[in-house]
Amino acid sequence: MTIKLIAAGIIAPVLLWIGFFYYKDREKPEPLHEILLAYLMGLVTAFLCYKAYSLLPYIGLPEDASIIMENDRIKFFWR
Repeated sequence: MTIKLIAAGIIAPVLLWIGFFYYKDREKPEPLHEILLAYLMGLVTAFLCYKAYSLLPYIGLPEDASIIMENDRIKFFWR
Protein backbone atom coordinates (compact mmCIF):
# COMPACT_ATOMS: atom_id res chain seq x y z
CA MET A 1 0.00 0.00 0.00
CA THR A 2 1.23 3.41 -0.76
CA ILE A 3 1.02 6.34 1.58
CA LYS A 4 -1.38 8.07 -0.83
CA LEU A 5 -3.84 5.21 -0.61
CA ILE A 6 -3.64 5.16 3.18
CA ALA A 7 -4.08 8.95 3.35
CA ALA A 8 -7.08 8.74 1.03
CA GLY A 9 -8.64 6.10 3.28
CA ILE A 10 -8.23 8.42 6.24
CA ILE A 11 -9.14 11.74 4.63
CA ALA A 12 -12.15 10.61 2.56
CA PRO A 13 -14.35 9.66 5.55
CA VAL A 14 -13.35 12.87 7.33
CA LEU A 15 -14.47 14.96 4.38
CA LEU A 16 -17.66 12.93 4.08
CA TRP A 17 -18.60 13.48 7.74
CA ILE A 18 -17.70 17.17 7.71
CA GLY A 19 -19.84 17.62 4.62
CA PHE A 20 -22.70 15.69 6.23
CA PHE A 21 -22.61 17.75 9.42
CA TYR A 22 -22.47 20.99 7.49
CA TYR A 23 -25.39 19.91 5.30
CA LYS A 24 -27.45 18.67 8.23
CA ASP A 25 -26.89 21.75 10.41
CA ARG A 26 -27.43 24.54 7.87
CA GLU A 27 -29.22 26.94 10.20
CA LYS A 28 -26.57 27.18 12.90
CA PRO A 29 -23.43 25.37 11.75
CA GLU A 30 -20.52 24.75 14.04
CA PRO A 31 -17.35 26.68 13.23
CA LEU A 32 -15.28 24.73 10.73
CA HIS A 33 -12.09 25.11 12.75
CA GLU A 34 -13.71 23.39 15.75
CA ILE A 35 -14.83 20.44 13.64
CA LEU A 36 -11.39 20.11 12.08
CA LEU A 37 -9.79 20.33 15.52
CA ALA A 38 -12.01 17.53 16.80
CA TYR A 39 -11.04 15.29 13.87
CA LEU A 40 -7.37 16.16 14.32
CA MET A 41 -7.55 15.26 18.02
CA GLY A 42 -9.15 11.94 17.07
CA LEU A 43 -6.35 11.27 14.59
CA VAL A 44 -3.70 12.05 17.20
CA THR A 45 -5.44 9.82 19.72
CA ALA A 46 -5.60 6.94 17.23
CA PHE A 47 -1.88 7.34 16.51
CA LEU A 48 -1.05 7.32 20.23
CA CYS A 49 -3.13 4.17 20.74
CA TYR A 50 -1.29 2.54 17.83
CA LYS A 51 2.05 3.37 19.43
CA ALA A 52 0.90 2.24 22.89
CA TYR A 53 -0.14 -1.10 21.39
CA SER A 54 3.51 -1.83 20.64
CA LEU A 55 4.31 -1.46 24.36
CA LEU A 56 2.18 -4.45 25.38
CA PRO A 57 5.08 -6.95 25.49
CA TYR A 58 6.87 -4.74 28.02
CA ILE A 59 4.03 -5.16 30.53
CA GLY A 60 3.74 -8.89 30.00
CA LEU A 61 1.01 -9.10 27.37
CA PRO A 62 1.58 -10.43 23.87
CA GLU A 63 0.91 -8.14 20.93
CA ASP A 64 -1.50 -10.68 19.49
CA ALA A 65 -4.34 -11.66 21.81
CA SER A 66 -4.95 -14.88 19.90
CA ILE A 67 -1.78 -16.32 21.47
CA ILE A 68 -3.43 -16.16 24.91
CA MET A 69 -6.68 -17.50 23.45
CA GLU A 70 -4.93 -20.55 21.97
CA ASN A 71 -3.15 -21.41 25.22
CA ASP A 72 -5.75 -20.70 27.90
CA ARG A 73 -9.24 -19.34 27.16
CA ILE A 74 -10.03 -18.65 30.82
CA LYS A 75 -6.88 -16.54 31.17
CA PHE A 76 -7.87 -14.65 28.00
CA PHE A 77 -11.20 -13.57 29.44
CA TRP A 78 -9.76 -12.86 32.89
CA ARG A 79 -7.23 -10.31 31.59
